[in-house]
Amino acid sequence: MPDIADTASAAEYHARPEPFSNADRAKFALILLLLAVVWGYARFGSDRPTPPTLPAGIGAFENPVQFLAAPGGNFSRINVRSGPGGEYRILEKVTRGTPLTGIARAADTNGASWIELANGRGYTKESVLVVNGGP
Repeated sequence: MPDIADTASAAEYHARPEPFSNADRAKFALILLLLAVVWGYARFGSDRPTPPTLPAGIGAFENPVQFLAAPGGNFSRINVRSGPGGEYRILEKVTRGTPLTGIARAADTNGASWIELANGRGYTKESVLVVNGGP
């Protein structure tokens, strides 16, 4: 049988106020919610897309640069386009090893480098060119 002293101490224990009030719980929930929002923003970013970073050296070359067409893989030709980007129309197709003169470097909306060719010939992606006499 429980002792009377044990019963009294149990009653005293249950009569104590709760360690956290409803206001404290609401504040804690709000803090957790704010932390979740901050974490989500830091993890996933905002809704606004960040602009692409442009490759170094965008603009006109000091002197024209001689390139050779060097399509990758099993391709034998590269496209010369009306502007710096794959969405521009193809003006001509140039075969592997054809010398081309570049006068400037431009970037498309994705940040990829394009070379502007001399005499208004058009643009071609820098990744399909090698410097004539270079690697």
